[in-house]
Amino acid sequence: MCISGFTSLQRGLWESANAGRIGKVPWMLIGSGNKLKNLHSLYCGGDELDKSLVKIFVDGTLDDVRENFQDLVTYCAKDTAATQEVFAAIWPKFLDRYPHPVSFAGMLEMGLAYLPVDRSWENYIRDADDTYEDLEKEMKCSLRN
Repeated sequence: MCISGFTSLQRGLWESANAGRIGKVPWMLIGSGNKLKNLHSLYCGGDELDKSLVKIFVDGTLDDVRENFQDLVTYCAKDTAATQEVFAAIWPKFLDRYPHPVSFAGMLEMGLAYLPVDRSWENYIRDADDTYEDLEKEMKCSLRN
């Protein structure tokens, strides 16, 4: 869900600053990368999320997963809780910046990496038409009253 972000140039500078290759400038303190730990730190504060166990999912064996099962389930639960906390923090900002329901529908559809031209495009058009008709009825009703 996009409510703010970096330009390509800013993202490169931010990544360089976080790697210690350049110094930080003030605007870097009010932005973050797209990783959950960065977003959680920016919008929720508190302790930094421990992402070290993700290595077991990426590089580990099935035996590694079995041996660390409880820790991995706890890791997943904490990630889920952190995702909910970030969503709860940014949802009101999104609604404030983009109050029209079509903005949300468009963000969901266009959040895909491609422009759909299959059945989902027909669904998008139908949903947009339905939303338009609902809002038109609502407007006419409010004008009558």
